[in-house]
Amino acid sequence: MKTNIVFIIIIGVLIFYMVFGHNGILKYRELAAIRASYETRIAETEKKVKQLNDELNLVRKDKEYLEMLIKKDLNMKKTDEDLYIIEDSAKKKSDKPK
Repeated sequence: MKTNIVFIIIIGVLIFYMVFGHNGILKYRELAAIRASYETRIAETEKKVKQLNDELNLVRKDKEYLEMLIKKDLNMKKTDEDLYIIEDSAKKKSDKPK
């Protein structure tokens, strides 16, 4: 009878350690969640890198695309073109100080 109680206590301590210990199930689940978030961030970053590489290749190879970017970002134009700048009314309202 005494040995049964000792074994039950030992098994209880082992189960407690497996769940709440330094390398227990709870710690494993926490680390798995952290890993999943890092994998998601890596996938998003790889997608963004691919998009930027595609755009870089377009800029290097397609002069019309480069010209379009310059016109858009720097508000530049050719001598025989007219330039119209249209401001977004929603953006204009958000820029006003409160």
